[in-house]
Amino acid sequence: TTPGRIQLPKLADSKRTEVTVKWEPPESDHGAPILGYKVAFLLEKPRPGSNEGPSWITLCECTKSTNPVYVVANLAGNNTYTLDIAAVNKVGPGDGCEFQVSTAPVEPDPPSKPWVDEARDGCLNIAWKPPASDGGLPILAYRIRMRKLVGGTTF
Repeated sequence: TTPGRIQLPKLADSKRTEVTVKWEPPESDHGAPILGYKVAFLLEKPRPGSNEGPSWITLCECTKSTNPVYVVANLAGNNTYTLDIAAVNKVGPGDGCEFQVSTAPVEPDPPSKPWVDEARDGCLNIAWKPPASDGGLPILAYRIRMRKLVGGTTF
């Protein structure tokens, strides 16, 4: 029979465009040694031109490696993904273990173009609208730069 379910899947590392997942092998191989693992990804949105609903895309039929770790690359930052990992023996893949992982936050969008809110002798107040997306983390501060323009006016 096929192997048992993998155990303790976890996110080992999260970057903006990739995640590293680790797990423990199944408690039982049901009499046939583990040859490797099958890693699948749930595609939530249908492919262009398709009317299908969510579907599983196999990322790796890793049947030459019994190392219980896999790097999923080319992901979008600040998103959550569903993975399914199954142990494989000579009979085939066992029951998969579904779990979710998240990529790291990304840089925020830029704020709106600033405008002069108030100008008086020796003082210039500027204003702007916050970014449309904070990239997954709260905005803590804004960096404002000024430089001297030709003609002596400083902004």
